[in-house]
Amino acid sequence: MANTLDTPQRLLTPAEAAAVLSVKEKTLANWRSNGQGPDFIKFYEGGLVRYEAKALELWITTCRRTA
Repeated sequence: MANTLDTPQRLLTPAEAAAVLSVKEKTLANWRSNGQGPDFIKFYEGGLVRYEAKALELWITTCRRTA
C-alpha cells in the first residue's frame, strides 16, 4: 500500500533514528552537515529534523557490503 496523507509514513526523531542505526545523535548531525547518511526532512530553517523509517531502511540497504 502506498503512503498517502491518509496513511502517513512514520517519522522518527533524530534520537530514535540514532537508536535504530546504533550511532550517537551527534553522529547523525555530523552526517547531515556533511551531506552523508540517510535522507532526512527539515521542516523549518534551522529547526525540526525527522527521518522516515523507510529512508533509514533504504540507506542501510545501500550501505551493505559483501566480503
